[in-house]
Formats: sequence, structure tokens, C-alpha cells
Amino acid sequence: MTAFSGATVWDGTGRPAQANTTLFVRDGRIVSVSSDGSAPNGADITETIDLSGRYIIPGLVNAHGHLSGLWADESIEDEIDRVRGDLELFAKYGVTTVNSLGDTDAVIATRDAAHPTDPRARLLAAGPVIPPSPFPSKARTDAQANVEAGVDWLKLRVDDNLGTGTKMPWESVQAVLDVANENGLPLATHLFYLEDAKKLLDMGTSLVAHSVRDVDVDVGFLSQLRETKVCYVPT
Repeated sequence: MTAFSGATVWDGTGRPAQANTTLFVRDGRIVSVSSDGSAPNGADITETIDLSGRYIIPGLVNAHGHLSGLWADESIEDEIDRVRGDLELFAKYGVTTVNSLGDTDAVIATRDAAHPTDPRARLLAAGPVIPPSPFPSKARTDAQANVEAGVDWLKLRVDDNLGTGTKMPWESVQAVLDVANENGLPLATHLFYLEDAKKLLDMGTSLVAHSVRDVDVDVGFLSQLRETKVCYVPT
């Protein structure tokens, strides 16, 4: 077991930061936190690292990222190597979880090959973004294909690209949401307009993957977010 001593620990719970704290870690997992330096009963401390004057905070979460995207001269093996390198870089900057919301097969393959002790950020994958089909049956088929690929999320778009495209109809959105609920998966939604955001919250989306960008949000929308406890990603 390794002891990280003398640090100021901020745990993100709302409590004040705790100075001169010791963190005990075994096999990459936090075992206990002590304000007086006392180790857990029976602990075999093999290394002590002095972090006096430094801070420890919880791992950061990239709630909406994209790690995939084939480059012109990139094979799937090259893409996997790049994604692994990106996850290692995230971890070095304190980002311990990356939620990749729109992926190729390489991202899911990278996640599946990961080991808990790898020095990389944890990866959650949504697979391909479900296209805005006008047919609920097609939307359901696309969503089910992602489920069978082993995704952690489903992701869809409700956006007309400023009037240049066709927005996914609500019947198709509901079909995707049904698949998510049937399989115990959260649904992330790309959106643009405030009214769409309100409706998606009413329908049961789990994550609003972008800021509302057409108008200022109102008190009603803020109340919906508080009541539903849905994550809002301000991108």
C-alpha cells in the first residue's frame, strides 16, 4: 500500500478542503483517507510519498468528448493506438473518465481491451450517433444495433442545423428512448433549441450534450434541470 502524505484534500462534497491529509492507495484504489496519518488496520505501507504543499482533488470527467474519427491515412489499429494515447494524456491532466459520445468501432475496442490498472482515463462509449430517421422503426433498429455492439450510452441528434437539415421527429426520438429504457442505458441528446431541450427533459433524456444556443435559458428550464438532475454539458 502507498501513502500519499501531507496533501490538502478537496473531496467535492461541499466540505472545506482538509489540510495535512494522508491518502492510502492499494492497487490503484483509494483505501482510506486520514487526517492524522494513521493507516488502516493491518496495512503494509510499502511507500510513502510526501505531497506537502500540494492538492488532491477527485478525478475530472469529460462529460462530452469524441475520441474517434478516422484520419485519411489511419488504419483501425492506428486509431486504437491514438485513442489509447489520448486517454493516457487525459489521465496525466487529471481527467479520469471520458464520455465519448459518437464513436467508431475503434473506441469500443479500446474500452473493451482496457485493464483497471492501466494508466489511462476510464472510457465510456456511445457508438455511432443515431441518425435522424423519419421512420421510428429505422431509429429503433439503429439504436438496437448500438446496444448489441455493447455501448454505454445511446446518442441522438435533435437539430436542423439552423434550418438546413431535417430534425429527427419526436416519434423517432421516442423509439430510441424506448430502446434505451428497455436496455437500462442512458440517452444523450445533441440539441440546439430551448424548446427542444425542454421537451427532451420531459421525455426522459439523461444528458443534454450541448448548451441551448438559440435564446437565453429561462427559469422553467433551470427548474427542469434541478428536478430531473439531468447533466447539462455547456459546450
